[in-house]
Amino acid sequence: MNILQVEFKNRSGHTLRGVVTLPDIEGPVPFVVHLHGFGGSCSGYKSMYTHMSRALAKQGIGSVRFSFYGNGESDGEFENMSFDGLYAVSYTHLTLPT
Repeated sequence: MNILQVEFKNRSGHTLRGVVTLPDIEGPVPFVVHLHGFGGSCSGYKSMYTHMSRALAKQGIGSVRFSFYGNGESDGEFENMSFDGLYAVSYTHLTLPT
């Protein structure tokens, strides 16, 4: 499995940070985008998303998990948070190898 630290910009130009977990498979794979709850982070409660991403990779499924603006390692303050899930989808679709 490959685990990549990633960052990308949201629509306001602020940096969001997260993790892409890829299975050891060549070519396109199914993909899951983990979206944490308010006040959370890309690891999830008790590292739930971290464990889930690794389990999915063992089954041949890739995933991306990131911290919303103002959460975790991402830039900003929580009170200015916006929904940036589509940016994670765009990042994985346009950036990762197929």
